Amino acid sequence: MLILGRHYQFIVASDVDFDGIRLEPAVNRDGESLTLADVSYSDAEGTMTLKTFEEEVPVEAVEALIAEARLRFAGR
Repeated sequence: MLILGRHYQFIVASDVDFDGIRLEPAVNRDGESLTLADVSYSDAEGTMTLKTFEEEVPVEAVEALIAEARLRFAGR
């Protein structure tokens, strides 16, 4: 997905210890894949949370991440 001129790849990861699933946007920076944040869905609690790993993440990227998570986690 192209956001503000940068290509983001959304990665879905299952987390057994967390008892849920995560959606992580990754961007290529200096030849390395960097995970900027994740939206986690807790199967146990039925809730979503957002965690950022960078000090500044573009609002447009956060909005796209949350929208994508709502689509992918719908019906869980």
